[in-house]
Amino acid sequence: MELVENQSLDTLVSEAITNAINSDAIAKKVQAAAEKAITETIDAAFGYNSMFRDGIKKAINHVLPIANADDLAVFGNAVREILQQRLSRLASETAEAHLAKVIDDLLPESPVITMAELREAFVDKLKEEASRADCHCDESDDDLEFAWNIDQGSHDKYWDLWMSPDEGSSRYDKDVITLRFRPIDGTDLHQCWSANAGRHAEKLPSLFSGPLYGFDAMVFRLATGIANLKK
Repeated sequence: MELVENQSLDTLVSEAITNAINSDAIAKKVQAAAEKAITETIDAAFGYNSMFRDGIKKAINHVLPIANADDLAVFGNAVREILQQRLSRLASETAEAHLAKVIDDLLPESPVITMAELREAFVDKLKEEASRADCHCDESDDDLEFAWNIDQGSHDKYWDLWMSPDEGSSRYDKDVITLRFRPIDGTDLHQCWSANAGRHAEKLPSLFSGPLYGFDAMVFRLATGIANLKK
């Protein structure tokens, strides 16, 4: 604002307010506040204690009672389809962009689990279980004793991965988890054809009781076809 000699205080105040109200700064701050409110509201709507997740859990439990029915990634295909239909009808560009990011974070388009990631998660699970049993396990992954084996068997198109917390187990012992895979033609991925959770088998299709995370979540997603394995 240009200062004019002998300009009255009233004029100065009036012009200052007018310039402030008419400035782009107001519009930018309003837009920033609106965008923040939209993104925070979307995040809250998809949070773990949200009505959305509670509704998903109730809807799924009505037809398939399992412990982790509010795990969006487990039911990614169905959830993604509905969200994308809604996404295409959103009027707010901010909401559309942020919800697209939420979908990508929660529901990867082509989920892939590598053999190394699965093995590492299994080791973490063993260490966690040992810790809960008051065994302070500070061994490295190489020193930790457990069974982790691949059997090609007599099937040309199938191969088995089986594992156990007991290094001396045979693949038919009660604590052994066995996953059978078949290659997906034209890719380096393998689809889980069947899963046997050993002493947990009675809990299929959820495989394990309680909320799923880490190794348990990986096995569930492989067994239900939501994720594929990359050797």
